Amino acid sequence: ALYDAEILYQDGLLHTLIQGLRNRDLLENTLVIITADHGEEFGEHNRFGHQLSLTDSLLHVPLILRYPSLLEAGKRVAHLASTVDVFSTILDVIERESGKEKKTSAALKALEGFSLVPVILEEKGAKRDWVMAHYQNPAAYLAGFPSWNADDPLGFPLAPYLRSISLLRSQNQKYFRFGNGAESFVDLSIDPKEIGAELPEFNIAPVETKDSFAR
Repeated sequence: ALYDAEILYQDGLLHTLIQGLRNRDLLENTLVIITADHGEEFGEHNRFGHQLSLTDSLLHVPLILRYPSLLEAGKRVAHLASTVDVFSTILDVIERESGKEKKTSAALKALEGFSLVPVILEEKGAKRDWVMAHYQNPAAYLAGFPSWNADDPLGFPLAPYLRSISLLRSQNQKYFRFGNGAESFVDLSIDPKEIGAELPEFNIAPVETKDSFAR
C-alpha cells in the first residue's frame, strides 16, 4: 500500500509538470524524458527493496521520451540503454532541431553515452551492445539493522552480501563479478529469473533473521 501510494504521488507530480507545460503552450516544443534510478524487488530471491543485487528487477527501469516533431508517439524500442545515454540523447535532439553542424570537442568525445535517437528512428550508426552497472559494498546499509554488531559483521545473517558487484550486460547475457572474487554468468534466454546470479548460500532457502528486509 505504501509503494502504491508513492506511485500515485509521483503520478500526480508528473501530471502537474505536464499540465504546466501544456498551459504555457510549451509541451509540444519540449523534450520530456522520464526515467528512474532503480527498480524494486518484491520477494524475488527472498528480498524486498533495491539493495544487495543487480538483477533486472532493479536495473530494468522505464525510459520514456516525448518530442512530437521528431519522435513517433507510442513506439516501443527493444534495445539496451543506460542512464549515461540521456545526456547524449538531449544533445542530439538539440543539434537536429537547431539545424547547425555538429560540433566536436575533447569533452564531447569523452562522453560515455550513446544518443538513443538513431535507435528510435532506426537509423544506421553506432548502437549500444552492452551496459555496465556497479553496486557498492552494502556495509553502511546493513549497519542500520537493529541486530547488526559492528564488532562481529561476519556473524550477521546477511554477511555473504558484504561484497560489491560489477556487472556487464548484453541483450541476453549478464556477467557478474563480486568483490569477494566470485563470478557468475547468466543467460537470460534460459534463466530469466536469474537464479544463477545469486550466491550459493542464498539459492536454497530464505535467510532466517528477525530483521525485516522491507526497510
